[in-house]
Order: sequence, then C-alpha cells, then structure tokens
Amino acid sequence: MGVFRLNTNGSVNNLRQAACDGIIRDENGNWIVGFHKRLGRVPSTTAELLGITTRLQICRQQGFDKVLVYTDSLEAIHLLMTDSGGYHPFRTEITKGRRLIFSDWEIEFRYAPRESIQRVDFLAREAHIVEDMKILNEPHPGC
Repeated sequence: MGVFRLNTNGSVNNLRQAACDGIIRDENGNWIVGFHKRLGRVPSTTAELLGITTRLQICRQQGFDKVLVYTDSLEAIHLLMTDSGGYHPFRTEITKGRRLIFSDWEIEFRYAPRESIQRVDFLAREAHIVEDMKILNEPHPGC
C-alpha cells in the first residue's frame, strides 16, 4: 500500500457547539472515505484533537500503515507531538492521540492553511447538523 492522505478539521460554531470531520484519499487523490461528527460543547482545541484521533482510528481500522495528516491546527500538532506531561487540561485527548501516533505505523503531520483544506472545512460545517458520526463512502457533492 502507498501513503494515504488524511485531511482533518475541527470547528466550533457561534452556539459553541463543536464538530470534527475528515477526508481520507489514496496516494493518487482518490476518495477513500469521509466522515463528520458532532461533538457537543467542547473547546476548539479539543475538537481539533478529537478530529485527528477519530480519523486516525479509522485509518487504523482500514489497515493503512502510512498516513500523512494535514490539519490547520498547529496547536493540535504541537500537543500531540510533544510530551506535555500529565497535567494538561486536554490530557485525555492527547494521550489517546499519542497512543495511536506512536504505535507500529508511519504517521507524518503537516500544517495545511485553512484555504488548502476547504473541502474538509465544508464537511465540518455540515457536521454541526448530524446526530452523531456519519461515514461518507462516496464523495460528498461539496467535496
């Protein structure tokens, strides 16, 4: 298998409701799966962390062993890639993410400005209206 690209995003709307979403594509840019999930009331950093960890869990379930993760959250990348100790307010989400990242597969994080992952941003807005998590096996019309 080649390298899979995961674009992920978390967002909080003006009602302070959070959601996360993502798109996984193969090395040729072909759609593999998309998803979005409503999270309820959590801080935006938690939404970003949950977006990344939820998507990595799906990558893991699909058996992908090389994943490039693109996110517009430098803060989430920093929290996941550095040991912040056991006292961080988001330690539960950070610990879950680090367990996934530092297991037996290749993951690389890359910063992607919001403009470059607009399709994922579109799914994040849609995620605010779904009940829980929705898996998209076919490309969404906005993607």
